[in-house]
Amino acid sequence: SGCPEELDAPEMNVLVRSPKVRSSSRLPALYYIGGGGFFTTYCDMNEIERICKEFNCVVIVPLPRMGRGHLYPSTINDIHAGYQWAYEHAGELGINEDNITIFGFSVGGGVGMSLCFRLKRYGYSPRGIVAAIPPLDDRLIYKSSQIFSGQFDGYFWSTMYRLYLGKNYGSPFIGPEAAANRA
Repeated sequence: SGCPEELDAPEMNVLVRSPKVRSSSRLPALYYIGGGGFFTTYCDMNEIERICKEFNCVVIVPLPRMGRGHLYPSTINDIHAGYQWAYEHAGELGINEDNITIFGFSVGGGVGMSLCFRLKRYGYSPRGIVAAIPPLDDRLIYKSSQIFSGQFDGYFWSTMYRLYLGKNYGSPFIGPEAAANRA
């Protein structure tokens, strides 16, 4: 529970999936941040199982606070706390703390990119990040963000970021730890 930014945060659950057959005592780890549009956390358990087996790695999935009542920075604080926990408990988890890759899908990719800015401030160096279709900016200032198709379009992303940022939506005062494209 808690990261340096929010020491009194409520405890968060973390799912850990380890391969049944391990090739070594210290495996690489994938820190998997699921999507869910800032409404919920979604992770595909079949995909996690496949990744774990195919790449012989430990998959760590944080289940952060999201949705109504959990405005920024609660989500980033939670995934920071989860990463810090995995790093500090690497021996117990059987992972190499210097070989943790962040993976995020959709909102998880955007939050994962923001997490990298946060971790850098605290001296952590993830192995890398893979961000699949990440929303990176709350502002509707790009041509692509002004497309309104009725599906995952500018209106959807705008609504999603309003839920996450609350009164800080579109503010010139937020940085890349809230929306990575602000870097």
